Amino acid sequence: MITSGLFPSQVELTALLDCLPVGVAILDPEARVLHLNRSFETTMGFSREEVLGVPYQHVLRSNLWPVQCPVDECRRAGASVRREGDVITRGRIRLPVHIQAEMLPGTSGTPAGFIVALQIARPPQRGDTPLRGDPAIEKFLGRSPEMERLLRLVPVVAQTDSSILITGETVLERTFSRRSSMGCPSDARDPSSR
Repeated sequence: MITSGLFPSQVELTALLDCLPVGVAILDPEARVLHLNRSFETTMGFSREEVLGVPYQHVLRSNLWPVQCPVDECRRAGASVRREGDVITRGRIRLPVHIQAEMLPGTSGTPAGFIVALQIARPPQRGDTPLRGDPAIEKFLGRSPEMERLLRLVPVVAQTDSSILITGETVLERTFSRRSSMGCPSDARDPSSR
């Protein structure tokens, strides 16, 4: 898929969609998935390849179906529809979201397809995901809300080609910086001097 006429040179549509900070799904006239951008994949936990041709309600599981389905309402109204609701990700995390559906007009007056935009209404909160009891995460010592947010992102990023580098102060560094602020001798602050 190439966009032409918008830029001095041709730009691939998938690369353009992957730059967007909101999730975008392109659907065919029967509301089956044709494409997901990277943000949608990361938010919902599905890859483009595994959901190609799948009805989007099976990918974007929401409390809005079937009564307030944005795509069905958009098809009936012939106009953009925006709804707020919850979605359940592949990892079974409930997220409050804004879902907007736009119809792509076809040449014969029937829809050529739909674009669905997905935006998280609030960042994940502590308690959204049951981290404790997960054997992959039990090895980690950090239990602060900040650490739990970081650990919640690891499985999401693991499904991409991206790398993660987690840096920050350790418990040991925090302990020694507290001692130095309390006036402890320098050899008490440096574990290598023992």
